[in-house]
Amino acid sequence: SVLLTDETRGMITRALMEKLRPTSVLVNIARAQLCDYEALVDLLCQRRFRAALDVYPEEPLPPDDPILKVPQDQAVIVPHIGYKSHEALQRRLALVADNLASAADGAPKNVVTERH
Repeated sequence: SVLLTDETRGMITRALMEKLRPTSVLVNIARAQLCDYEALVDLLCQRRFRAALDVYPEEPLPPDDPILKVPQDQAVIVPHIGYKSHEALQRRLALVADNLASAADGAPKNVVTERH
């Protein structure tokens, strides 16, 4: 997964998507703004490649969103709720427990600091 930053916003361009083969599957579970959404919808409608998406410019997905016009066999479209599965919760709890134990031992992990 990719963070949305000034550098990553729009990184999946029309030109990049046009290079995908028809057997390719573009998976975006990060942020919709990483991708040229208009181009994504257009190219999916042209059957240029397939996609699996759980992120959209507006969430929840409005009923008039253009992605809903994409042929159903071209895209798997699900709500942005992958983090709510039982397995994901177990992994998050294990990660938090490991991070806390490491910090208590004086060797913190997964430290996030602001870039300067």
